This record gives sequence, structure tokens and C-alpha cells, in this order.
Amino acid sequence: MADDAQAILEAGVLLLQQFLDPDEETLTAILAAAGNPHEEEPPTDDFRAALTRALRPREEDYARVFLGAAAERAREGYEALWADPWTLIAPKAGQTQLRVLVAQAATLRSEPEVLDAFPGGYRDVLDLLVPDRYWICWEFLSPDEPYGMQYNGLVYLDERFVWFPKPWRVFERE
Repeated sequence: MADDAQAILEAGVLLLQQFLDPDEETLTAILAAAGNPHEEEPPTDDFRAALTRALRPREEDYARVFLGAAAERAREGYEALWADPWTLIAPKAGQTQLRVLVAQAATLRSEPEVLDAFPGGYRDVLDLLVPDRYWICWEFLSPDEPYGMQYNGLVYLDERFVWFPKPWRVFERE
């Protein structure tokens, strides 16, 4: 498992680094791997918008990340997020560094010190997550600041990443 986590961490860092300092070859490969399963026109004017949209889950992804009926509830909840044109992963000006954490959902359940490093809302959804999926939280940082712009919910699905930010929020209304 440690080898899997390390490989996923490295792949996640490579992906997230593209939001800070894109290289055309890697950016093109990421966008090509995501395809365009949602049949909308991909944004062409902003590489961050294109990268963010490439992380949109496909219909079948919800059942690969959330257990049972939670998969459908998650799909319904995230539809509003993905319909919002302002949904964007973007560091602030001057943020050139990256801090990344990765953990399997099962590890978040069994190791409180790992869970403590993730946003507190994960405590509310642990029983809804497929245990063997790896989740990534990250932060874009300025070199002279200890804290930066935080994001979470990047999940590795065997061949690509998808983004389920703040998963606890899609279940709050119940």
C-alpha cells in the first residue's frame, strides 16, 4: 500500500503542478486522458479552467468513490458544482509552491492522526467513501507564507484523477 500511495502522490503532484507551472506536453496528456465525456466545448482561453474541467467525474465514477446510495446523492450534489462556470482550481498570485497529502479512505477511518491532517468535514463522510480509494488534499503556497489556498477531494481512479471537493457539503442537506 505504501508504494501505491507514493505513486499516487507523485502522479497527483505532477497533475497539480500543472496549475502552477504548466508544461505543454504534460498538460496535453492530462486533457487527452480525461477526454470530453460531458460533451461540452472545452474552454480554450484558460488552461486552469480546462484542467479543472478535466477532473469532472463521469457518471460511473460516483459508484467507484461513494458507497451504495451515497453515490447517487453525491452525483446529484455535485451537478450544481459542475454547472457553475466559476468552479475552478487556481492558485492566487505569488503562490508557486505546493503541499500535498494523500491517504486511502480506509486509513482516514483507522488512523486519527492522518484524519487530523485532512479537513474536519471528512469525519462526517468516512462511512460513505469506498475504503480503497486514495484522496488528496493540497495547498498552493507563497514561498514566504506558512498557509495558502487549500483544496481537497482529488481522488485517483486507477487511470486518472477526478475531483470531489468538500464531499461533506453534498450530504449536509439531509
